[in-house]
Amino acid sequence: MFCTNCGSEQRDGVKFCTNCGASLEGSSSQEPSQPQQTPSLQEPNQPQLEPTQAEYYQQDAYQHQQDYYQPAPNQEPIETLYLDQYGQSLQSIPAAPAPIKSSRGLVIAAVVLIVLAVTSVVAVAGVLTNGFGLLPQAEEAPEPSEKPERDPSPDSDPDPSPNADQDPEPVAPEVRSNVAEYSWDELSQISGLISAAGSDAEAREIATEYHLCNADGTLDGSQTKQLKLSNGTTVTMQVLGFYHDERADGGKAGITFGSRGIVGNYAMNKNDTTAGGWRDSDLRAWMNSDLLDMLPSEVASEIVPVVKYTNAVGATTDPASVEATTDTLWAPAYAELGGHMYLPNEKHDEVFNAEGEQYQLYADMSATWDAPNDILSIAGVDRWWERSPDPMDGRYTMAVGPDGIPWYANTPKNEFGVVMCFCI
Repeated sequence: MFCTNCGSEQRDGVKFCTNCGASLEGSSSQEPSQPQQTPSLQEPNQPQLEPTQAEYYQQDAYQHQQDYYQPAPNQEPIETLYLDQYGQSLQSIPAAPAPIKSSRGLVIAAVVLIVLAVTSVVAVAGVLTNGFGLLPQAEEAPEPSEKPERDPSPDSDPDPSPNADQDPEPVAPEVRSNVAEYSWDELSQISGLISAAGSDAEAREIATEYHLCNADGTLDGSQTKQLKLSNGTTVTMQVLGFYHDERADGGKAGITFGSRGIVGNYAMNKNDTTAGGWRDSDLRAWMNSDLLDMLPSEVASEIVPVVKYTNAVGATTDPASVEATTDTLWAPAYAELGGHMYLPNEKHDEVFNAEGEQYQLYADMSATWDAPNDILSIAGVDRWWERSPDPMDGRYTMAVGPDGIPWYANTPKNEFGVVMCFCI
C-alpha cells in the first residue's frame, strides 16, 4: 500500500508511514496518481551547496530513525522520539533495550579503539626504550656492595679499637731494686712508660717507682749499668735524665744514658776544621757507624734515634747557625753539661744555649760551665770532646778538662776521649 500523505510505498499492516510518520489508517494499497513531493530546503534560485557537517548529522538522523540516544551504563532508559526529515517530533515511543548500532557507529567505535590501542602501545614502548633512545639516560643507582665478611681466624681482631694503628700500650715490667738489675729490654719497657708520661713530674714519679733514681727523684751517678763492646772494652753507662731528648719519630725519649768513662779516642775532624760543625765531623761519622757496630745487639736493638742541635758554622753570634741532626749515638754539647751561660754583654752565649738543656744528672750534681766538678772529670783522661764548636773562635771545638770544667777549647784534629750517649 501507499502513504496518502507522501506517496511512499509501505508494508501491509503498518499503521504509520515509515517515511513521513503519517497515519496509514484507511490508506489504499494502490499507488496514487501523483505522490506528494518532499518540500525542498533550497531557495528556488540558489545554487545547490554541499551539505555542512551539521546537515550530515541531520540527514543521518533522518535516514537511520532506528538509532536513538543510548543511556549511560548507570543511567535509566529514557523515552525517545522519531524525528522527521525536518527534525520535528512525530511520535513518542516507550524506552526499549538498545538496538544494535548502525554500521557507521560500529566503524567509528572500532576506529577509536584502534587509535587508543596504538597510542597505548607507543606509550609503553616509549617508556621501555627511554623515549626511543632520544632522552638522556638516567644513571642507575649502584647496588650496595656486600660487606666483606671478617676473617674468623684466631689472629683477627673481632673488635678493633679506634686507636688500633697507634703504638701498643707499654708493658710494665717487674719492679727491681736498681738500674743494674734490669735487662736492657726491661729498661726499654720502663722507658716506654716514661715516654708516655706527659710531663717531667710524672716521668720522675715513674722513674722513682722503678728505682731508676733516688727516693727523692734525684740522680747522683750511682744509677749505672754496664755493657761490653765487641772490642772487649767494658763501659759503664749512667742515667743522665728522663723525658729529656726529642725522639726523631716524635715525643720524648724515656731514658737517656751517657758513659761514665770514655769508649775510645778519636779526632773531632782530621782535617782540623770546624766548618759544618758536628753535622759534618769525623767523630759523628765514626760514632754512628764503627762504634755503633761494637754495641751488643741487646743494647743496639733498644736504642731510639733522637734530634740533636749544634752550631754548624764555627765563629758566630747568631743562634740561627744551630742546626738539627738525627743521631743514634752522640757526644754531649756544652750546654747539656754545664747548663746555660749568661755573661754580661756576651752574644756568643746565645749560640751555646741554643744547643740544648742541661741533663738532670749534671744539674743534680751542680755542674757548671766554669767550675771543676767530679761528675764531669774522668780519671786518666786529659780531654774529652763536646760536640760544640767554639762560637768565639772558629778554630776550636769545646772539650772537658781533667778537672771537670767544660770550658776548654781545642783544635779539632786532636784525638781526645769520646763519651758515648744514647736513648732507649
